[in-house]
Amino acid sequence: GLVMNKTIMAAALVAVMGAPATADYTVKGSFDCAAAMREDGNEHYREYNKWWLLGYFTARNYELQQNVGNGIDDDNIYQMALSFCQSNPGNDWDDAAIHIYDLLD
Repeated sequence: GLVMNKTIMAAALVAVMGAPATADYTVKGSFDCAAAMREDGNEHYREYNKWWLLGYFTARNYELQQNVGNGIDDDNIYQMALSFCQSNPGNDWDDAAIHIYDLLD
């Protein structure tokens, strides 16, 4: 439910923010692109997935002291990630997040 998904998002933020800037980070709570595409039809899951994506951006921006994605509508960032998943169904939601973040950087 909502509490579990907020916990997952918080864990993702802590995992990314706790990593040294020069080290790789651990992504928590990701899921495959097939699930993201299925869940897009459910408003609640779509919102949870968008929050996860935005949490990734927030954590990575915090760690790198950047502002990637600022000024871009949250729904547009989500749609970019969903499009990535539609084109790369064998990937995961975190792959979409990384790809979109790097595109906008």
